[in-house]
Amino acid sequence: MAYLIDSDVLIWHLRGHEPTVQLLRALAQRSREEKVVSPLGCSVISVFEVRVGMHPGEEAVTERFLSALERYPVGEVIAERAADYYRAFVKQGITLHIADLIIAATAAEYELTLVSYNQDHFPMEDIRIYTPMPEF
Repeated sequence: MAYLIDSDVLIWHLRGHEPTVQLLRALAQRSREEKVVSPLGCSVISVFEVRVGMHPGEEAVTERFLSALERYPVGEVIAERAADYYRAFVKQGITLHIADLIIAATAAEYELTLVSYNQDHFPMEDIRIYTPMPEF
C-alpha cells in the first residue's frame, strides 16, 4: 500500500515525535514488504506547508527528509476534484481549508491512503484514511 503523508505528520516527524517517527518507519517497511515502488509520499502543498514552518537551521534536515518522499504535483484533475469537494461540502455548511481539499484530492486521484492526525479535516467518503494514529 502507498501512503500520502499529511503536513501535520511530516512536521511531527521532523520535530522528533517518536510515535510519529515509528509510524512512518513501520508504514515504509510494510510497503517495502509489499514491494510498493513509492511507499511514502506527500502533496507539493505539504512541501509548501512544511517549508513555511521551518525554523532557522532546519533547512538541510527538512530538505533531506522531503526529498526521500514521492512528491505529488497539483494538476488540473486534482484542482478540479478539490473544487468539487469544496462545492459539495459548502452546500452542507462545511468549509474546508484549500490545502486539505487539495491533499484529499491527491489521495483520491492516486488511490493513496492518507495519513493524518487531523482526520476530521477529511470528511470525503472516497478517500482511505489510515487508522489508528499514535496517541500524543
